[in-house]
Amino acid sequence: MKSRLFYCLALGLLLSAPLHASITLVGSPQIASDNATTGNTTFSGVTVMAGDYVVVATASNKSFAQNQLTYSWSGTEGSSGVSTSLSVEQSFASYLSYTSVITAGTYDFNVLAANSTLTASSALYILRSGAGETITVANTASQASASASAANLSYLFGSNLTSAMAIEAATTRFGGAFTLDSNYITPNSTAASSGRLLSYSTGVTGSTWSSSNPFTTTPSDIAAIGAVFTTTASLTPEPSRTLLLAAGLVAMILRHRRP
Repeated sequence: MKSRLFYCLALGLLLSAPLHASITLVGSPQIASDNATTGNTTFSGVTVMAGDYVVVATASNKSFAQNQLTYSWSGTEGSSGVSTSLSVEQSFASYLSYTSVITAGTYDFNVLAANSTLTASSALYILRSGAGETITVANTASQASASASAANLSYLFGSNLTSAMAIEAATTRFGGAFTLDSNYITPNSTAASSGRLLSYSTGVTGSTWSSSNPFTTTPSDIAAIGAVFTTTASLTPEPSRTLLLAAGLVAMILRHRRP
């Protein structure tokens, strides 16, 4: 009787164990500025695994009309692959591009500028999910205001997130230094002190999320863009979980049939 109870409890734990693991930021974000000659920004030799997301955030000192940036990356999927690009502008523009990696390898990721006089700050992030999971975009947000006192972004999710990650970029023409939201980290404090903010948070939870990054000279124009990334369970169950469940069921059946 005790053995049967043990098997039942073990199966219950297997079935009730969470199917989701936290989304992981691989290493530290890489930061880069535009090339003084070409205006382009390049992240070279980025090594990724299949299923990873590569996210590039850029805050610039130009509008779309002056210099709309485009993204490309080398590799077997081609220059566009399965990438999505978001952007927003006021006097200046902010950009966010994310790419789902199909084939593991080492690639170059580029922010291409038409105007060599661009001044921009960029950060590259590698996101990775747990076994049996897929990274998805929970929501995106943008802000464009000619008269504001902070970069404010708000997200609404279709379900209650237990763990997710937000990546954002913001730029302001006359606002000077940003004061970073307490839930966020900036990989480039120098850029944040000069009106171009790159930031991220690994602690996103709940059905809603928001950020607020005040700047010093107000009111001023602001262009901010962001996205929240999370994980969902893949349709194919994890092999380890399946094997354990099958083993538990077989053990229960055999014990039940034993005279």
